[in-house]
Amino acid sequence: MKFLMCLFLLSLSGCCCNPVGPGNWEDFDAIFYGSDIDDTQYDPSQMVRLLGKVTDAHTGTPIVAAQLTIVSLNRISHSDSEGSYRFFLNIEAGKYWVVACKDGFVTDSAEVNIPADNYATLDFRLRKVGN
Repeated sequence: MKFLMCLFLLSLSGCCCNPVGPGNWEDFDAIFYGSDIDDTQYDPSQMVRLLGKVTDAHTGTPIVAAQLTIVSLNRISHSDSEGSYRFFLNIEAGKYWVVACKDGFVTDSAEVNIPADNYATLDFRLRKVGN
């Protein structure tokens, strides 16, 4: 049921059809490039780090520009040229649903538990549509 709710919420935000999401381009730049983090505003020891990699399930090659969304927070990141993505967030430890999508690939989601040490990894292996 959580998975279906996750996909429903993403359909409202336009995952993969609209990589910018409901915000404007300035919001996109801030999220994508991490410029939304102001070290003077947040204590770096309280920042949550969620890192991972998105690869092709069949070939293992990195998937560039996959969209990763933390659903309950409506926060978006994108994978880089090596398939790596990252979130640096000022949130509490806990469980969060993350969705990975890329045009031409089957959307996938997983629940990640951000522990008290504020560091977690979550990798995705996406299958091409039709495979």
